[in-house]
Amino acid sequence: MTRRWRSWWEAAPEAGIYIGAGCVATAAVEPDRARRLKFSRVDPLPPGAVVPSPVESNIRDSGLVVDRLKEATAPSRWTEVAISLPDPTVRVAILELARVPARRADRNALFQHHLERLFLNALGRCRFAYQRLPSPESDGRQRVLVSAIREEILEEYEAVARAAGLLPAVVDIAAFHLYNLYEGQIVSSLQPSQWALFLNLFDQNFTIILLDHEGPRFIRIKALPSDSGGGLAGADLAARVTAEIDASVRAAQTAADVEEPPLINRLFFFSDQPLAGLDEEMRSAY
Repeated sequence: MTRRWRSWWEAAPEAGIYIGAGCVATAAVEPDRARRLKFSRVDPLPPGAVVPSPVESNIRDSGLVVDRLKEATAPSRWTEVAISLPDPTVRVAILELARVPARRADRNALFQHHLERLFLNALGRCRFAYQRLPSPESDGRQRVLVSAIREEILEEYEAVARAAGLLPAVVDIAAFHLYNLYEGQIVSSLQPSQWALFLNLFDQNFTIILLDHEGPRFIRIKALPSDSGGGLAGADLAARVTAEIDASVRAAQTAADVEEPPLINRLFFFSDQPLAGLDEEMRSAY
């Protein structure tokens, strides 16, 4: 995976693809500083063709996915593309470490040790990406955003892109691509004592990033259950999401070892499902 938390778009190709549980999406921008959208397309996938998971095979019908990609990119002359993966393909955490080793092998071993303890299962052969975050100078510890994806899962996504005649240049999860687009606006809207909540609900997924004016402080990713038709299960999606947000805020409070939960002043969310009532739920809760 490629991590350019603040500036991935500066080196990103003009075209991007997303391969998710419900669709294959493609888009391209003008090759100028404005990065204006010039093309976009969404092609649905049947349930079961792609099953996002951090531990099991994701692409169950590679032939269908390749066909969708070929159809979507046939009119273009794309070669290099950025690939957005479903958020639940990775394990992500913000770690507080005494030090970050300089050697990659030592660094990856340390990351793997901490993530396996946190998620209570073996990661296997993984690709790691990390980003140093602002840390308190008083305790000398380093806060690090770490993501890990199993090599075989990453290779599945890269393989269908190559089979469609595309060369993966930048690979990351959808939530981080979205966050990078809006990070400047989000952080600049916060005062030192304020927090924001970034929420990505695309494609049967729940990803939350809690952040203050210095950047991310807590991240949680989970797949939401679906019914037999591939949609989100449960009649009251807003209530389900609110419960997940509440659990995440409490977890962030525990991780920060503070008596009061973070004061959420801003909410930024992205969803492909109607969320009637979420605004009211959030205003009453926070």
